[in-house]
Amino acid sequence: MNNIKNNIRDLIAVNLNESLEKILSIVSFHLDTQHAVVSQAQYDSVIMLKGQYLTAIQEYNQGIISRTERELVVQRTRSALLDIVNKMHESIFYLPKEIETKLENNELKKDVLTEKVDSVILQSNYDYDVFFSFSSKNIAEAKNIASKLRGYGLRVFFADESLKNRAGETYTDIINKALEDSTHFIWLCTKESSKSEWVKIEYNTFFNQIHIPNRNTRRFFILKGKGFDISLVPLIYRNQEFADAPEKIILNLPIGNRITNQKQKTIPNTIDDSSQGNDNKNSTIEGSFYSRKNLFIWFSGMFLLLALFWGIFILINKSSNNTKDTIQIPKDTTIQNTYVPNTKSILNDTPNVVASAIKQLENKTQQFDYPVVTVDGGEAVIGQDDPDIGCKTCSKDECKHIIKIEAFKIGKYEVTHKQWKQIMESSPMESKFKDLPDNPVESVSYEEIQKFLKLLRIKTGKTYRLPKEAEWEYAARGGKNSKKYDNIYAGSNELMNVGWFYGNSNKQTHKVGSLQPNDLGLYDMSGNVREWCEDLYATYSCDPVYRGDKDICVRGGSYELLAHFSRVSKRASRHKKNGFSDIGFRLVLVE
Repeated sequence: MNNIKNNIRDLIAVNLNESLEKILSIVSFHLDTQHAVVSQAQYDSVIMLKGQYLTAIQEYNQGIISRTERELVVQRTRSALLDIVNKMHESIFYLPKEIETKLENNELKKDVLTEKVDSVILQSNYDYDVFFSFSSKNIAEAKNIASKLRGYGLRVFFADESLKNRAGETYTDIINKALEDSTHFIWLCTKESSKSEWVKIEYNTFFNQIHIPNRNTRRFFILKGKGFDISLVPLIYRNQEFADAPEKIILNLPIGNRITNQKQKTIPNTIDDSSQGNDNKNSTIEGSFYSRKNLFIWFSGMFLLLALFWGIFILINKSSNNTKDTIQIPKDTTIQNTYVPNTKSILNDTPNVVASAIKQLENKTQQFDYPVVTVDGGEAVIGQDDPDIGCKTCSKDECKHIIKIEAFKIGKYEVTHKQWKQIMESSPMESKFKDLPDNPVESVSYEEIQKFLKLLRIKTGKTYRLPKEAEWEYAARGGKNSKKYDNIYAGSNELMNVGWFYGNSNKQTHKVGSLQPNDLGLYDMSGNVREWCEDLYATYSCDPVYRGDKDICVRGGSYELLAHFSRVSKRASRHKKNGFSDIGFRLVLVE
């Protein structure tokens, strides 16, 4: 009987919040280690349950729902969570002793998105992390998104809840306070919300009064909703940050100096029940937005905005009359981290701004360009008869044995600095060669690579992992049909032809793929940088000497080591928390 599984079942009945956290930690751990019976869908289901539970707690604390309504949500969440746990494979709850201890002490590492949210919240004194703007006609879609954002830990202003029973306050008062008290803004862009006057007021106000003066700290995001089309977005907003999933917005939230809200507003805790504000101008909340003063300001702003768009339209038409080509805005474009031009300069420099915006729209987010080679499975001979080949002082931990290996797809090249930076958005701090984008990335620890793999899965939709030690050697030798399987190095008995090492590297890494490949078309399996593997170093079954289970396996030689370290059978290990100046990695595509 699995004690961890039983303990979590019992915990669900007495402490729902803690049980949610523990299940998320377990599933996140297995996702990081590429456990075959765990899926991202399971993790997302628990996140949604957590978000719905936290929403009910928040609504109850604000007086929006009654104790009975809150308890109904809590019971539904308990039942759904228990059902998820019961359906989980038993092996998920068998954890290494070290991990089990961390789980008991609530010290197990969080997933990368939750860690990011924790960092974001610590940087803010605002009441809300996100103002979520949507049309009430998209309420079901909006609620699911808000639940997911809350499940990851974000504090979300959601009008459907927050406008109930705010007697004595106008709709505009409530929205203005929430906009001031929210660090960032998300517009759920749909056909319906693009026509909503209230949504327009919300995003225009935040963009002009809050985002423009604080571009780096208070961000403006456009989340692509159901039926999204770029034509739904006003031209002036088309160079903002777009995302097709809330997770991608979380990844792009800034972490910097602490953001201080000088007014230090507090959301009222005493709220009565009522219906939510809607998209038309006849709000049921007391007071009216359309006082004479506000009406004059609103029409003046709209007049200036229309004049601006008319000027841009005339300039674009004039430009198109002088050329044979017509400028077309792509229909579905995602732009990440684009610089927002100062709106004051638009009237004076319209052609440059429009040209810049169009250029950014045309540059779609690049896919992760990482070619892989299919390695057919079969019986693999691992190790060698004489461990002294090419090395008179090598350890005797390489005895030859036969194992069965399933087919897999491994990277043609080592992962480069350019590819690392594309996913992680920065280079390794300790790297000596970070300015050489096509050279293999190094100075990254095994743990940092696990974060890279998770972000890679989120950003590309594809799952990768590190190769297992046996897979690595099998691929380095050229697979089952290689005529050079027994060569000392990957593809040759002469290291000069296939690998960068101490004797030819000039003490630095080199562009991947610049020497000869092995029979599978794989480059740099011997030399350039050593490569992390997925598994722990363990004594071979054929080895008469028990050498103990050590740290994470490392294979291949490097630019700063002697030739014998580049032998295909050479084994080594390093601690998972440390990065090394001559150790990088390549990937296996799981799909």
